[in-house]
Amino acid sequence: DSGNFTWEKTDLVEELLKACSWCIILIEKHILDLFELEKFTNLFVNNLKKTSIILLQGELGSGKTTFIRMLINNLYKLHNLPQPNIIPSPTYTIQQSYLLKDYTIHHYDFYRIKKLKEIIEIGFDENIEGNISLIEWPEIIKPIIKKYNTITVKLSFVDKYKREFTIYEWFNNR
Repeated sequence: DSGNFTWEKTDLVEELLKACSWCIILIEKHILDLFELEKFTNLFVNNLKKTSIILLQGELGSGKTTFIRMLINNLYKLHNLPQPNIIPSPTYTIQQSYLLKDYTIHHYDFYRIKKLKEIIEIGFDENIEGNISLIEWPEIIKPIIKKYNTITVKLSFVDKYKREFTIYEWFNNR
């Protein structure tokens, strides 16, 4: 595999096309194993900018945190920095931050958050500017992030080991 992504026209893609008058579907890809996920995230990080906001959607156990761990490791590799020893899930801390050369990666997990006020109190809106934000369970922050361009990564179970990744970009002028 040369790293080129394949486009598969599925019911999910059709549904997204109907709902996305202001989005572009970038890719739909089946990932078979962790080795393939590593290659995929390595390609993915090359398209990120300092202001990228990545929203991760999917059921519990679908691989959101694993995807983010590989993404963070590949961002460190891209900047020729030693990878973090551990990349914990921020389920209880809500946020983990990783400093790169000229910006920070903020990894959020809003699974346990019940009120938007809790997110505002941790300085979420200020952290977005000039940094990469990786957000698990982003549904609660829709009122805050609607003014930003975002990339959504939707993970779905295909079977016990295989996942489907659908990635699309939302534009703030919708």
